[in-house]
Amino acid sequence: SAELLKPYLRGRDVGKWAVANPNLWLCYIGWEVPIEEFPAIHEHIRQFERELKSRPEVKEGRVPWFALSRYASDYWQEFQKPKILYQEIATYQGFAWDTSGSYVNNKLYLIPDADFLLLAILNSSACWWFLGNTATKLQGGAYQMQTPYVSQIPIPTAPAAERTAISALVQKCLDARGQGAGVAD
Repeated sequence: SAELLKPYLRGRDVGKWAVANPNLWLCYIGWEVPIEEFPAIHEHIRQFERELKSRPEVKEGRVPWFALSRYASDYWQEFQKPKILYQEIATYQGFAWDTSGSYVNNKLYLIPDADFLLLAILNSSACWWFLGNTATKLQGGAYQMQTPYVSQIPIPTAPAAERTAISALVQKCLDARGQGAGVAD
């Protein structure tokens, strides 16, 4: 069963630099999974069979009753890589580094194939100022952190020596938050 159980994060689990481990799990069952080969999971989800079979995509025969029904989810591998996570609606600056292989809910965005330089820039006061002048502001002072806004953040390049120095500082921040998970440069 371990092959199908993935760590799971919600928006509230992501803070600045690091994620909190809520000890939640997602049963990630793709369309092609031979569910009979996972008897414990099969038995567990049978209690939800009626509700799962009532989904339109199951009734139409597009997906088996036990599978996730996410169309075009060809990016699932990105969850297993080191990545930067951030909340869709943010009341505080919180770009976090995740190496846990966690899957996330729809309140989080991820930046795959990122590095510590990008994490440092995103957690900088200059970046938060930029987002405050770019992103849509919501009630209560929150920012709408959707891709059209975050993708506008200017990302400077840095020479190798500066990248190394910044990466070392980010590693110290992650260590201080209990997330020291190796340098990503």
